[in-house]
Amino acid sequence: MPIDRKRLAQFVREIQALQRSLSFDEFYEIVRAKVQDALARGLFKDLTLTQTRNVVSRYFRPEHQKFVAQIFDSYNQVIEIVNSHYNDLGVDISRDFAKIAAIEKINRTILGEYEESSIDQISKAIRKSLTEGLNERELRKRLIGIDDKVTVYARTIARTQVKGYARASKSEKARLAEVIFFEYVGIKRKTTRPFCRALLDTTQHIDKIRKMRNGNLEPVETYCGGWNCHHDWEPNPSFKNETKGMSEQVFNDGARRVKLWTHRDMGQIIEEYKRDIGEIREINKKRKK
Repeated sequence: MPIDRKRLAQFVREIQALQRSLSFDEFYEIVRAKVQDALARGLFKDLTLTQTRNVVSRYFRPEHQKFVAQIFDSYNQVIEIVNSHYNDLGVDISRDFAKIAAIEKINRTILGEYEESSIDQISKAIRKSLTEGLNERELRKRLIGIDDKVTVYARTIARTQVKGYARASKSEKARLAEVIFFEYVGIKRKTTRPFCRALLDTTQHIDKIRKMRNGNLEPVETYCGGWNCHHDWEPNPSFKNETKGMSEQVFNDGARRVKLWTHRDMGQIIEEYKRDIGEIREINKKRKK
């Protein structure tokens, strides 16, 4: 079948433009997302797999050709997972590839912390709940009883993974749309960590977000402030610049190492957080009396 030259030329122009505005890491992620989306939807079905590989290879230096292989290997891995675990869940790979990739991304993040015998059950519960569009309460019900540790942390696992899935899906859609600026959004509570307080209402380039460390559950683009975090990275296609006056901040939050960019005074933020937490503890003491 002849190659659709017009569609291929458009794809090439998009990739060339991206190279000039992104770090290698994020450039790779956008190329990966675009190529895998194209493969899943059959947009390049008039190209052989070898021809598609050759197109992608043009944008990577010889020493980086291993990354081309990774793009196609990770695509095949998702297909294998679909064939093994999603056949009874009614997914359509051409429509749901990004959703499945996001689910498997969060499944890989924390499951190493649990017994091997429990991992398959946790993964199955997450896959079934998220493909069915269930909320954290329903996922929690499916997690309770897997084992003692999972039962204790079922609420936290469910809340964190449902939010993580939503963010991972949003990030993938943003990559396909070539959006590279994100605003950190959400409300500030007394329990809001210094990391999140410093980032709220700032607009950040994806390259900086990928370098951030929250000190407890990463990557930051998927988990924001970490366990139980209720904040979000909101893609903003209209933004062309980051928040002004930001600088890199590195500090210790207890035993955790934190790294971010902000225009706010971190010393003041940390003191404010300590006061708020102190007030909560005092209130809890009075309630116990």
